[in-house]
Amino acid sequence: GAGAKSVTFCSASPPVKFPNVYGIDLPTTNELIAGELSEEDIAQTIGADRVIFQTLEDLKLSIQSLNADLQNFDCSMFDGFYVTENGPDTDAAVSSLSRAFD
Repeated sequence: GAGAKSVTFCSASPPVKFPNVYGIDLPTTNELIAGELSEEDIAQTIGADRVIFQTLEDLKLSIQSLNADLQNFDCSMFDGFYVTENGPDTDAAVSSLSRAFD
């Protein structure tokens, strides 16, 4: 029969798991598919046999290979570490983020 025998979803980005507290309008963790689901669960949810994400380390290395001066940059949407340091204020901001349509 016609159709694919296997479907693999590949992303050039690591999975986006966390909101942004610096003004970029990103969904909350609960709204992000990678926020709470494993790669296997994501594949099942989107109807793929598997998903492949870029690793954060490889993303950093690819950027640094273009400009070695870029050593520290915001990856909070991938790793949950905010460059302004996680603390009570950042944790509260992340916890209180909600979409206008909620």
